[in-house]
Amino acid sequence: MVSLAVCCVIFLILTAMAIPNLTKLAQVAEQRNVVVALRQIAAAETYYHQIYGNGYAPPPTLSGNGVAVTIKTCDNPFMLIGHYAQTQIGHYRLSWTGVGTAPLGTGCTAQGYLNFMIVAAPDAFAGNRSYYIDGSGVLRYSDSITASSSSPAWIY
Repeated sequence: MVSLAVCCVIFLILTAMAIPNLTKLAQVAEQRNVVVALRQIAAAETYYHQIYGNGYAPPPTLSGNGVAVTIKTCDNPFMLIGHYAQTQIGHYRLSWTGVGTAPLGTGCTAQGYLNFMIVAAPDAFAGNRSYYIDGSGVLRYSDSITASSSSPAWIY
């Protein structure tokens, strides 16, 4: 009976030491997930801007607004898969903002923007690292405040 109690105590001690490491691994996975998503969105934005000449468009527009058509158009370009068009990716909340109005592109019914910015803010589980990306394609981060265009570049 004593040996069972000793085994349980040892197991509990090892578990207590492992939990912080598992939490840190989960946070790193969340951060990597949102970095990939931001880069995918920025690549789709750049491609849309170059192909349609309509500036930048919100992610729901880039995913086709959920409309099932077979022809890609300026209004339904199908450049993003659906979950990248959401405002929540994992434990990060995405905030997309268009800056300035671009001239209407050929075949487009809605004007795009001259630039865009996306801020990815973490919830309590994901830690405190936030991310920022804009039309320049440079991904930025901050560990203390909300990331912005003046935050250091993320080079990984």
